[in-house]
Amino acid sequence: MRLRYLLFLFVLIIPTSSFAASNEPKKEIPVYKGSEVVMEVNLSNEDILPMLKVALPMAGNILNQKGITEEDITAVFKDVEKIEFVQIQITKPESTIADISKFYSNVIPSADWNRVFWQNNTQTGMIALFAKKGGDAIYGFRIQKESVGGRPVKTVSIGKMSGKIDYVKLITIAAKFIKDSK
Repeated sequence: MRLRYLLFLFVLIIPTSSFAASNEPKKEIPVYKGSEVVMEVNLSNEDILPMLKVALPMAGNILNQKGITEEDITAVFKDVEKIEFVQIQITKPESTIADISKFYSNVIPSADWNRVFWQNNTQTGMIALFAKKGGDAIYGFRIQKESVGGRPVKTVSIGKMSGKIDYVKLITIAAKFIKDSK
């Protein structure tokens, strides 16, 4: 739950740098026809570490209690070149989870990417995660069935990261949270 709080704070701060930019970055995530964009984040390598340094002090007590430093977190992302995130809502009932999944699965060239995780729940939605061969990029999406104002809505969250994450450091940080949550 605390990790969700940290991520929520991070996401609230991230758009500030994106909106302040004078030139809009090239978007690589297409928007599903007939959907409405409800959130968008675009960070270049020039934005990522400064934004982390601004956001991390807000989670200081949580991180300090776990023995995690700002340097630990920034080391995970130091070689990341670009982060894109788009969240859309689809209200058309004829747009099925299978159709949306097929659309976002076909966005990436299959020869260079492998699907590394996939989970489908006919009641709530699905998740798919892809990794580019060589580990230079990650792409994923989540489709959730929800009700907004009493209307059925499919909320789709799509993210793409270019560059490399230091997975050893990321797993070490995650292990500290998991160890203390038991």
